[in-house]
Amino acid sequence: MAIYTDESLHYLLKIREETDLVWKDITKDWNDRYGEKLGKKTLNALRKKYGKIRVELREVDSDEFDESLIAKVLAKAHTKDKSNKILTKQNKLILDESLTAQEFLAQLSEINRRAPIKTHAKVKLAKIAKPKRALVVHISDTHIGCNIDKDELNGVNEFNNVIAARRFAFLFKTIAEYKKEYRKDTELVLVLNGDIFAGVIHSQEIVDPMSTQFASGLRIFAQGISFLAQHFNNIRIVCCTGNHDRYVHKMEKGRQSEQKWDSFATNLYCSLREKFNTNSNISFYIPNAPYALFYVMGHRFMATHGDTVINLGNPHKSVNIESLTKQVNNVIASLKIDIDVLLVGHVHKRMFFSLSNGVDVAMNGTLSGTDGFAQSIGVFGNQTFQQMFEVTKEHKMGDMRFVDLCKADNDKSLEKIVEPLRGKF
Repeated sequence: MAIYTDESLHYLLKIREETDLVWKDITKDWNDRYGEKLGKKTLNALRKKYGKIRVELREVDSDEFDESLIAKVLAKAHTKDKSNKILTKQNKLILDESLTAQEFLAQLSEINRRAPIKTHAKVKLAKIAKPKRALVVHISDTHIGCNIDKDELNGVNEFNNVIAARRFAFLFKTIAEYKKEYRKDTELVLVLNGDIFAGVIHSQEIVDPMSTQFASGLRIFAQGISFLAQHFNNIRIVCCTGNHDRYVHKMEKGRQSEQKWDSFATNLYCSLREKFNTNSNISFYIPNAPYALFYVMGHRFMATHGDTVINLGNPHKSVNIESLTKQVNNVIASLKIDIDVLLVGHVHKRMFFSLSNGVDVAMNGTLSGTDGFAQSIGVFGNQTFQQMFEVTKEHKMGDMRFVDLCKADNDKSLEKIVEPLRGKF
């Protein structure tokens, strides 16, 4: 078991947080100072130890370099080290996996620090003690990485990374301009409800390589979220996975029903959380369940993509209200909770209706629009819409808007908000 003192760990945090040294130089500096007394440490050993302490800081919900907090975290780390000595012998595989995750977070933090992703500058806004209203934006079925040839669709739709960036930018711009007169009392809730990527689950002729898809998605959301942070002081981001986001090595004959969270979308969500971990006004909720339960202004929301958990049928032909009511009632009874609003995507049909049990249902459109597959099954409507609506204590869903994104396709000025990916990554 490696030996550390509070002083040496505090120094490790300080040199990492307050200098531009790379890990090679940090290791040399630390060993020059403490190696003779505590034993020489390798680069990986110090990096893993740093990652563990940073995880402890996240668990106490703070990123401030505060002396008293650091002391508490270091004490907690020492206690864990003692108990882990036994755990290491008994179950080394579990411990190694834990350290690998911590090292990944530390490395991702290093990448962001040394080669930062382009974002908009921070703007200091007045804090909201108690929001009086919330703007909920339902984002799903964006299919980043999909390439749609307008000639194949007779000019009905075209989609690629440039158009995706412009459509996203138009959506972010619309959000930023929403009811500015109430802005000081409004929090923003972004619900990222799956199928963020085109993925690799269907024919690969019309989609980018997954690395390119991920790079484009990270670029879009890093710029978009930082842009919105200039306009909203409180931003909550709720995250779900869709069927297009899944890993193909876990593909079942039907839908992925176990560990659905383990996906390309979750990789993106974790990367964005790491990117914005110093923004106190931005928080992420990434559940393990294939659905998210959260409150907005006292109303309980449930978000799920719609390929599992809730069977939506084919709303392009008919909506089976009775079937949906029974499914939602089953969720309510099983989880022993009340649900006020259900958010679903997947079917690319913008729609709002209420069930007989009082639950409001918001189905989302798609950002990418219709494609060759949709056309082959008779769906010619473009449906390039994303939802946004206002919530207050008195109204669980008010001022519903469906934002039409096609008008952004030829507007190059929107690239000032989201600069598109041109190239592979």
